[in-house]
Amino acid sequence: MKKIISIIIATYNAEKTLKRCLNSIVSQKKDQLELLIIDGCSTDRTMDIVREFAESIDIIVSEVDEGIYDAWNKGIRLATGEWIMFLGADDYLLEGAMNVYWNYLKKHTLDGIDIITAQSKLIDAKGKYKRVFGNPYNIKEFRCYMKISHGSTLHNRKLFDELGNFDISFKICADYEFLLRKKLNARYIETTTKTIKIPVLGKVPAGVPIEAIQDILGYEEIPASMLKSGNNYFALKIDGDSMYPDYKTGDIIIIKQQSDCNSGDDCVVMVNGDDATFKRVIKQEKSIILKPLNNNYEPYYFDEYEILTKPVKIIGIAIEVRRKLR
Repeated sequence: MKKIISIIIATYNAEKTLKRCLNSIVSQKKDQLELLIIDGCSTDRTMDIVREFAESIDIIVSEVDEGIYDAWNKGIRLATGEWIMFLGADDYLLEGAMNVYWNYLKKHTLDGIDIITAQSKLIDAKGKYKRVFGNPYNIKEFRCYMKISHGSTLHNRKLFDELGNFDISFKICADYEFLLRKKLNARYIETTTKTIKIPVLGKVPAGVPIEAIQDILGYEEIPASMLKSGNNYFALKIDGDSMYPDYKTGDIIIIKQQSDCNSGDDCVVMVNGDDATFKRVIKQEKSIILKPLNNNYEPYYFDEYEILTKPVKIIGIAIEVRRKLR
């Protein structure tokens, strides 16, 4: 099938963030979406993670390169999509994000358009919201500083035929230099995001469906588009330090309800009919470990028999952290 969008991810020692990035893409992947991983011979577990997702990745390259722009240039040569997006290994797509792009491409005539830009939500390494970034392209403003969000921009592949590739002599800002080579014909995706409210829970009691829990601390808003795939969500307020430093008392965690997870996901888990706990789930061949991130706490080990008989049940996975500034 003809590819419409190619997503290129350049990686090097990205084991800490790559799984989240790939999960966010794979969950929204269609046949018209092409995914390329261009790795620079990582020395950590990056390629192990890539192999976990191999069935969903169209092209995998791992060889020595001269930096991110060299990797992107390799990806451009290999990509077959009409539009190209560059994501960092520490970026991830919000749920429903690709539907926004698909719908825009279907509804608009885009002959002669060089780039399609949108906004990005900036968060820090702990998942704390910082700000929204990305304005419409304006040549006068753009010549002064980079105002568009590169990670959420679709590039017409014809633009690379016209202007060439990224200049690898730049260690940073080669993407900015590339887009300065001509006055671009740009479109901007104006999104008016509809939101819904989900309950914030202080705990997840045993034997009570999420929607029936009465002990609600408040509400958080999430994009309504997140529900289109049939998923359900709730929020959990952290009380305690077992998952410190990634999660602190008072943090609000957005939880996607599901009964399974990948090894390394942070999950709400119910054990032995007790109230649910929030821990990192490490899967082994015939057992799982519920691992606190705070070394002052001991992990919980469950073998295959205990998983079935206690039972140990995944309630949902953490997809976002919201932390108030103090």
